[in-house]
Amino acid sequence: MGVTEIPPDLLRRNLVVSGINLYALRHQAFRIGEAEFLATAHCHPCSRMETALGEGAVAAMLGYGGFCAKITKSGLIRVGDAIEKI
Repeated sequence: MGVTEIPPDLLRRNLVVSGINLYALRHQAFRIGEAEFLATAHCHPCSRMETALGEGAVAAMLGYGGFCAKITKSGLIRVGDAIEKI
């Protein structure tokens, strides 16, 4: 695609994290800051990625879409908050 860095806002995700194997949290409860979640289904990239990032974006993102999560307790999340398994 000729892109070396992708701004997180183009990924159409509500939260973008790094340094963790998200798939290890699938079907698990976790906390970020004061908020608590239950990880559910994989979130595969959609065709909108082709428009936002260019041809080949969907194929490049397969396996890197993260997952959907149900909010079980709302709360404040700050940049730098850790992800903790509950």
